[in-house]
Parts: sequence; structure tokens; C-alpha cells
Amino acid sequence: MIYQSISHLKKYNNSNELKLYMATRERIDFHRICMFPYDILLMIEEDGGSDESFIYCREKDVRHPLRQNRFYFVPIGMSVEYCLRPNLKYDTFHVGFEVSPGIDLFSSCRQITMGEAGPWLPEIDRIYREPDEFLALCRFRELLLRFFISHWPDKNLPDTNIPENFRELMEYIKIQSDATMTVETLADRVGMTPEAFSRKFHRLIKMPPKKFVSKCLLEKISSRLCDPGKSIKAIARELNFSSEFYLSRFFKKQMGISPSIYKKMGEKG
Repeated sequence: MIYQSISHLKKYNNSNELKLYMATRERIDFHRICMFPYDILLMIEEDGGSDESFIYCREKDVRHPLRQNRFYFVPIGMSVEYCLRPNLKYDTFHVGFEVSPGIDLFSSCRQITMGEAGPWLPEIDRIYREPDEFLALCRFRELLLRFFISHWPDKNLPDTNIPENFRELMEYIKIQSDATMTVETLADRVGMTPEAFSRKFHRLIKMPPKKFVSKCLLEKISSRLCDPGKSIKAIARELNFSSEFYLSRFFKKQMGISPSIYKKMGEKG
């Protein structure tokens, strides 16, 4: 006899996904304005006793000096100036937590969250010393999931009441997006005119379909750039860009940094 069941498993089966794109422990000299297609979590281990390193939230016009034993969580899609000097030793995670296909739990959050990193840092250190690589990755994912649950947004949650045909379409875009995907082909897939489709998509997903396609495509490029076995030219060919130049132009316009710089970051992580 079944006493209880979770009836909404199917609804969330293609989302409810934690993606860890990059995890690094480092000291670098990095100063750029970036807008990443996922969340950024910084855990500061050492600050060298100076204010050299900071993050500046352009939307709120607020500068946050990076302090030892503090964490800084930058939600997806925020334009932020990162000034990371060698005085700083930190752990960084490029991570996403989907509540709907392609929609991050924190996508409606528009401010940087800060707090005490002390409880998390010893655990991160133990994970880095774990000799079993797969187990270490699982432990990182478990730690990040606990972090997200303990800092769950208390308002402006993304709308999950999306019709099934649009959820399926969002999942299709996540998997199939490339440089040739158009609003017209997506509208045809759900039997609508491009104009009506764009209006409905924007109303349901809170962003134009073209922007959603670009976001999914940017995630795919970022993930592939972290693979040391893939060249930028090969990634451009896989995702149907007409050339490496056009992929680089698209990536830099969206992210604020070139794919070659990001690739170096990913290979270290």
C-alpha cells in the first residue's frame, strides 16, 4: 500500500539539476567586468590584510572588499567587476542550480549575498585532499546543494508553472542549441507564429526566446572550454558557428572576457 508519493517528480525530472562548471583554488591577477551565465561562489581563505581585491556590483553601485573567511555569492546574469589580486587566496565555484530547464533558482536575485565562510572552508579543504576524484566531485556537489538550501531565495522565485509543451521546448533548446537555432524554427515546433510565440515565451519565461537560446548556447561553450582536449576552433565547428572568430565575438560580447582567457581558467580548474 502506498501512503504517500511525490506527484510532481515528472515536472521537475528534467530540471532540479546542479551543474558544477568549474571549481578552483587559486591566487591570480584578474581584473575584468564579467557577466556569467551561471552563479559564482567565492570562499575567501586569505586576504593578505589589504583592500586590493574586491567585487563591484554595477547594478547596485556597491563595492565589496573581499575579506578572509567570508563568502560572496553572485547570482547568474549580474554584471560585476572582479578585481582579484595575488594577495587573495580563495576557492571559486562556477555553478548552476536549475528549477526549470535552463532557468536558475537564483535568476531573479539581483544582489550579491555575503556571509561567513568559516564553516565551509575546512570541508572544502578535506574534499580537495580526497584521493578518489569521483567521490570528491560528489562531495563538492553535496556541499553546494547544502549551501543553496541554506541560502534559498525568500522571494522572487522563478515561476515553475510553465505548460508542459514549453518545458519540453526549453529542454530541447538546452540540448540542441547552436549558432543556427532561430526563433522561427522554435515557433514552428510548437505550431505558433514567431510573433505570438515570442510574446508567450517572454510572458512565461521572463526573457525573449532569442536571449534564452543565447544563454543556453553560452553555457555549452563554457562547458566545452573547460575541456583541455577541445580547441576553440573545434567548439565553433561543433556548435555550427561559421568560424572561430564569430564564436569568440559572441562569447566576449556576452561574458566580457575572451574564450581563450576563459579556457585557461577552466584548464586550471
